[in-house]
Amino acid sequence: MQRSQTQMENISRSAFLVTGGAGFIGSHIAEYLLKAGARKVRVLDNLATGHFRNMACFANDPRFEFTLGDIRDADDCKAACKEIDYVFHHAAWGTNTELVKNTTITQDVNVNGFFNMLVAAQEAGVKRFVYAANDLVYGDHDQLHSMETIGLRYHNVFGRRHDPHSVYAAVIPGYVSDMIAHKTPVIHEEDACDFCYIEDAVQANMAAVFATRADAINQVYDIAYEEKVPLHQLALYLREFLSVFDQSIADLEVQYDSESAQPVFDALNLEKTREVLHFQPQFSLWNGLLQSVSWYWAYLPQFELEARQKKQRNLSSTSISI
Repeated sequence: MQRSQTQMENISRSAFLVTGGAGFIGSHIAEYLLKAGARKVRVLDNLATGHFRNMACFANDPRFEFTLGDIRDADDCKAACKEIDYVFHHAAWGTNTELVKNTTITQDVNVNGFFNMLVAAQEAGVKRFVYAANDLVYGDHDQLHSMETIGLRYHNVFGRRHDPHSVYAAVIPGYVSDMIAHKTPVIHEEDACDFCYIEDAVQANMAAVFATRADAINQVYDIAYEEKVPLHQLALYLREFLSVFDQSIADLEVQYDSESAQPVFDALNLEKTREVLHFQPQFSLWNGLLQSVSWYWAYLPQFELEARQKKQRNLSSTSISI
């Protein structure tokens, strides 16, 4: 990733907080900032869905701080925002987590927790608050006019550290897991989708946090590569790349389930992102998969195993408590 001189100077003299920094996108943001010479990078995470391993490559950096805490706790938020210049808020309870069915937790994390962070950041004098915007992160914060905010609405982010059970899991890990297990992937959606490689997601955050146009502030932007790809084509790409590791994958047929197919409604405004935020992703889906398929092959089975073990522990724990 190329960095402008101005961006490098801004990063080197600033302290950053990344909430959800042990997760997929958050850990990449923290890693990028430290490599770019940030004065300090602090991560706030309760490790409900994040992992220490995502921070392993930078955990020993003296400019890195990890805080085990929860955005539902206002005191944790205030402590995390102390002496911070910029906040990247990526702690959210996502649609692909099992406990999303618990509306109380969803409300607490995505509304109350989000509000706690906004208030704490404003009180700490944070210069700008960049957040991951989705249908589950919402709330009325119009009263916080004195702090600049920018929301980024990601579309099917993928790449290294892609937890198949995270909010950003999308469809790619499912297809990869099926193919590794020699199962035929079945397509249940009939339209083309937008995708975003993780490095582009990180650069979108940098564009947001250092945007200089006045009309770029207090807006929400769609983040995706300007290329709609049919899911059938996605499956063919994955089959091609994964067959390098296992030639029998090349023989798998891609099936389309027309009876259960659902249309994908994805109205993006990428022109606004390009013209106002001055950001345009560089990685097509094909190029992004080429960069990350070896990671999926090596580590995705580990995630699946951990998920099964966690589910078994939860079942055991439930039976004991009853």
